[in-house]
Amino acid sequence: PTPSTSSRAGPGCGKSTLMRRVAQQAAQAGEAVEYILCSGDPDSLDAVVFPALNTAIVDGTAPHG
Repeated sequence: PTPSTSSRAGPGCGKSTLMRRVAQQAAQAGEAVEYILCSGDPDSLDAVVFPALNTAIVDGTAPHG
């Protein structure tokens, strides 16, 4: 199983921003990052995946999680 962290909070509180910032730091450190975009809102993220770390951060709010 992939270790993951699920974020649950209201719209506009910064879940996607947090995921983008963590992903940016990981990428700057040389880690591969996969961005999973929300199909209903392309400016929002459903998840970021760090394959080499076998880890993901996932938006756990409806309709994402």
